Amino acid sequence: MFSNLDLAVAFIYVCLGLIGFGVLILLTMKARSIMLERKRSALLEKHQPYFVYLQRHIVDPDPFQPPKGPLSPLETRVIQDKLMEWIEKFRGAQRQKLTALCEDMDLVQLDRKQLSSMFYAKQMKAAYRLGGMRSAQAVEPLIELMKQEKDGPLLHVLARSVAKCAEHLDQLYVMLQQLTRHRKGNYLNAAEVLEETSLDVTPLLLQCMEDRDHNLVKTALLALRGQTGVTLTPALLRLADSDDKEIRSLAVKMLVRAGNILPEETICSWLTDPEGEIRAAVAESLGQFGYEGSIPALKQALTDSDWWVRYHSAKSLAMMGDAGFRTLCEAALERDDPFKSDMAKDRIHEELLREHFFANRRKQISGAHTKQSLYEQYFGQASSVPNIRGIGGDYSA
Repeated sequence: MFSNLDLAVAFIYVCLGLIGFGVLILLTMKARSIMLERKRSALLEKHQPYFVYLQRHIVDPDPFQPPKGPLSPLETRVIQDKLMEWIEKFRGAQRQKLTALCEDMDLVQLDRKQLSSMFYAKQMKAAYRLGGMRSAQAVEPLIELMKQEKDGPLLHVLARSVAKCAEHLDQLYVMLQQLTRHRKGNYLNAAEVLEETSLDVTPLLLQCMEDRDHNLVKTALLALRGQTGVTLTPALLRLADSDDKEIRSLAVKMLVRAGNILPEETICSWLTDPEGEIRAAVAESLGQFGYEGSIPALKQALTDSDWWVRYHSAKSLAMMGDAGFRTLCEAALERDDPFKSDMAKDRIHEELLREHFFANRRKQISGAHTKQSLYEQYFGQASSVPNIRGIGGDYSA
């Protein structure tokens, strides 16, 4: 009994010792962090005249002069951090001038050596700093490390740094290949990484749209989402027939977004696509462009087996003025498909509530029918907003 008690007491002492040791480590790390921050603040103050010199001559055509005298490793990093901060703020000749200063101070060469370090953390920091300095000298070693690296945080940091430093589209193409070769989902990150470059990537994206690698095609489509030029239409129409569901979905969404380029019949035909995601995207976009000629197709889509297709079809009909709202009322009264009727009733209810809420905030055009008056034509007089949801609802998602 006493031996067990002694063992328990000893265990408690060991635990207390370990806790105390852990607290001591935390306090030591905190003290070291505070001391390092104070040193950095002191060095920033020490080199303030040099930073003032940089600010005053930022628009001069002559290159910057490096700091005079030897610098400690910490001083070098403090100045480098300040230069990287300014490089992100400036554009054009001013940014190039700051990058050239980083090269003249051998900061780029210092971090290029760190890329070959045995320590993962040092490689990560070096890759980040090389991207922050935006030096073309860093592109090749960054790409070489990408070729050796497996999928992980370092690969994404390397890709972002290559995008910042690249001077040619070929370098970005190799970066995209290396970034997307490991995992299918990396094309999402690849499209975001391309936003970091200062190059016009449109020619590269058009090239990627013709690539056999589906990940590169998806990257290009995601990166081009904000563009709807006529020049993209032929390639997008070809991709709209792709066997890959995601490629077809992205291409159709872009085409529908630029719907003024395509015949309305072509857009409505995609409401019969085998993929529900595509049908839903088309139904949503038709309402945004207000194609009243698509009202019959949207009414038919209210009977779709996919809940999101029915939802966006009803929402688009409500956005098409009196004609669309009349169609919703007619669909709500039809008994051939309960899903269609319930979804129409839900949308009518929401539209009436919205109109009732904003009634005092907007001025109605003289002679125009409100949704409330249209509702009364089909369902009779109502003293207040009717609770149509009580009749039923489409909850089949």
